[in-house]
Amino acid sequence: MQNFFLENHKALERNNNLMKAFYQYQQALIIILTKLSQNKLLPTIQTQSLIRFFLENNQLMHKPFNFPWDSFMTQLPLLSQSKDPLTALQDFWKMSFYSYEKTFQSWLDPKLTTSNFLWQEINKIFNPKNAPFFFQEEIMTDKGEKLLKGSQLFLEDAINSPDGHFLIKTVNRDAFRLGIDLAATPGKIVFRNDLLELIAYDQPQEKATPLFITMAWINKFYVLDLEPSYSFVKWLTDQGYQVFMVSWVNPNANQKNLSLEDYMTKGLLEALDAVKKITGEEEINCLGYCMGGTLLAMLAAYLASGKQKGIKSLTLLTTLTDFVKVGPVEVFIQEETIEAIEKDMAEKGYLSGEDLFTTFSAIKSSDMIWYYFINRYLLGKESKPLEVLYWNSDNTRIPYQLHSDCLRNLYQKNLLSQGKLFLDKRLIDLKGITIPLYFFATEDDHIAPWDSVYKGLSLISSKKKRFILSQSGHVAAVINHPDKKKYGYWYSEGDDSGQFIPEKWLEKAKFKSGSWWEDWQDWMKNSNLNNKIDKITCESLGRAPGNYVRVK
Repeated sequence: MQNFFLENHKALERNNNLMKAFYQYQQALIIILTKLSQNKLLPTIQTQSLIRFFLENNQLMHKPFNFPWDSFMTQLPLLSQSKDPLTALQDFWKMSFYSYEKTFQSWLDPKLTTSNFLWQEINKIFNPKNAPFFFQEEIMTDKGEKLLKGSQLFLEDAINSPDGHFLIKTVNRDAFRLGIDLAATPGKIVFRNDLLELIAYDQPQEKATPLFITMAWINKFYVLDLEPSYSFVKWLTDQGYQVFMVSWVNPNANQKNLSLEDYMTKGLLEALDAVKKITGEEEINCLGYCMGGTLLAMLAAYLASGKQKGIKSLTLLTTLTDFVKVGPVEVFIQEETIEAIEKDMAEKGYLSGEDLFTTFSAIKSSDMIWYYFINRYLLGKESKPLEVLYWNSDNTRIPYQLHSDCLRNLYQKNLLSQGKLFLDKRLIDLKGITIPLYFFATEDDHIAPWDSVYKGLSLISSKKKRFILSQSGHVAAVINHPDKKKYGYWYSEGDDSGQFIPEKWLEKAKFKSGSWWEDWQDWMKNSNLNNKIDKITCESLGRAPGNYVRVK
């Protein structure tokens, strides 16, 4: 074994590509560390997370960890079949890792969120799928050319990252053009204020059903309008809907005081009023995605409390209304972390898109970090030109006050689900919502866990409710065009009998292949929500996708 590694060491010294690669990796690491040292927020979050990690593990370490020694020992004789020392070491690593993996998962206490998150991330370092040691044969077969290319990409990303951050180039930014390749469904801007632009998409039919859509302010709207074969917006217009879409502003430091209340009243309510005026309708079918759905639910409750008309039906996609269990995001909503975030935002006026991107990348590190670590930085593969990755990297900022309101009043205090949230001097009580409700969740959602989404059903008094649980995750499940025949979903006939227990619902749920888009369309029809109006006519303030979506 010793001779084996000695010979490999000599081979590295003789290979000029490998020496260049190691030099470039070193350069990149120095640049990354220098840039990260300029991030005031990162050290505080890391420190607080580690403190909580060690405090939690004082409890965790009292639990016995029963490594499956008997099973492990029975596998050891298989190592003699390994063809060389390298293969033997790799086999031993795999056996060790997978032997403890299952026990490790059961050992973790689900209540210790910080420990779980950090242990899982440490665990990924030793996972054979991510360990560079297991890619040595693939790296070495071309005399180090792949490794050299990977080191060049690593160095490029380090150099091109903004101060305070290291951002992986997940997609070629020149591969797509807004309004041509993405966000290309024809339409016009029919309303604009300081918070949003309202798009009305062209509808060729003489009569159509109005539908008002709002996205989260965290990302730009066009994830629902990717290229035509994936575009939910295009599909809706083809089905005879007159679609109105909110495109939120990408705020600057001067807008730091915009609050959650502002986004609901000066933003969403004014846009809804504009839709009502354009269509001549008193009530509009509304659809919200992620935090856009949360804000839409608040608006519905706000209108109900004032006995005002406005919303005809609610469709909420991957939307949290109960924030008791929020998944890995909980790591970032501890008091010390929120204080650090607020201090950083107070100086800049906003939470930067880079900080937000880094947070969500860490939460989904297998896809957003380790995948690129292996394929981009070790194997030298250029990032694929995928539309959804372009959208994901098209970062937006969040105003200081809005983000603070959400972190404290929604995530930390959970005031919305308790019926204790006041906006514009009104109590936002979801129990006041009685209009038809379509609730959609996804089984692999790292932002809005499906069981938490499901619990929101108990908070809303609508008598006509439908809950759908789709395969896949937060984004892929939503943009699931029927023609792609990819992900199916679970559904359940009848009511919940007032229990609202996710596991009980899933036990009686039935599975159906096909897209939720068609299920939603059937629900709209069966609920008598497809009343059509004559083609709209209104002044244009510019062509879609508008100006706000282009602001970097």
